[in-house]
Amino acid sequence: MQVGYMRRHAPAFIEAVQALRDRSEPITLARVCDIIGPNASYVDSTSRIVARADDIAKDVRDAGLRKLARAHQSEIGVDSGPLARAYGLMLGLASHDTSAMRELIGAPSGVLYAKQHHGGRWITAAFDYGEFVCHLEVGLDQITRMDAKIEVFQPSRVLRVEFDSPYIRHQAAKLVTTRTVPPFGVSTGTSFPTRNDAFAAEWRAFHEHIVQGTPPKCSIADATEDLKLFREMIALMR
Repeated sequence: MQVGYMRRHAPAFIEAVQALRDRSEPITLARVCDIIGPNASYVDSTSRIVARADDIAKDVRDAGLRKLARAHQSEIGVDSGPLARAYGLMLGLASHDTSAMRELIGAPSGVLYAKQHHGGRWITAAFDYGEFVCHLEVGLDQITRMDAKIEVFQPSRVLRVEFDSPYIRHQAAKLVTTRTVPPFGVSTGTSFPTRNDAFAAEWRAFHEHIVQGTPPKCSIADATEDLKLFREMIALMR
């Protein structure tokens, strides 16, 4: 079983993980941002998406929605309204952010702050890492683009991984590195090891785990750590 956290398989993201293994400098701040407009506005004209439920009978879809509502009720006490909508946003969009965050900079010790805005369509939170804080910003708007990135600040270096829409093929994630150049200069470089998109890298990893019998990093146990963070966030949002 492999959870579909494709961003964690993007070559540029893996490059950032390797770069941060050098902790000769402390992390002073981290920021995770994921703001997207309507997918269909730019995906439908470029790609054929076969994951939508337009070929499933209405009664089957309705039964699935009722089951989802019961699960929300069981987990957070409500099955509709802003809090349920915010929880759905966590389980969907934000799960990719917290999962990548945990691999890149480790798991936080807890949630300092969490709030949902605008009917549950926007989420802000702050995670406690002891010597620094990681800010989370997730939201839905009407601008035709995807603004998804993770930034890690150190005294003389900033690493930023930028993700584009996963539904358009060969949109490679990019690693942008900003460094100080003594005595007063700045250097910024952008890299991506391959044009292959994160979905392709994810499937290759899944195949390799099946063939070699090795456990995937994006396991059920690993994804459960995101659910624990979401429970803390929901409690603070109340």
